[in-house]
Amino acid sequence: PRLHRPQSQLDDVASLWFGLGLSQPTFHQLPSRRSRDEGTVDQASKGFATMAAGLSKIARRSAELLYPGGSDVLTQHVSANLSKSDEQCTTKDLNKVGDFLATIYKKAAKGSIQKRVVRAILLK
Repeated sequence: PRLHRPQSQLDDVASLWFGLGLSQPTFHQLPSRRSRDEGTVDQASKGFATMAAGLSKIARRSAELLYPGGSDVLTQHVSANLSKSDEQCTTKDLNKVGDFLATIYKKAAKGSIQKRVVRAILLK
């Protein structure tokens, strides 16, 4: 049998918010659309905290719909993937950088800017 696709889309904040069962009082605590569109919401504000809490609930509820038997595992996996940095330095990469800096330090003239900068980097 074919799956029935709903006619409505989640294309605005209200549809998303209420479609996943979040409350109206918290919806009214969201920052203005303009400040959200411009990315000017202060991270220390109550509105930002409301968005973060709402997104967390939306993610959990979505996981419950997608994977009812293991929604906790799914949300933990997604959370881990989101928190990973795009570029991960390996020990091999760090060793290459260290070797490169050591080579510069050995070959740089005594008292030169290159030698002083490399020494400062290596001491940090």
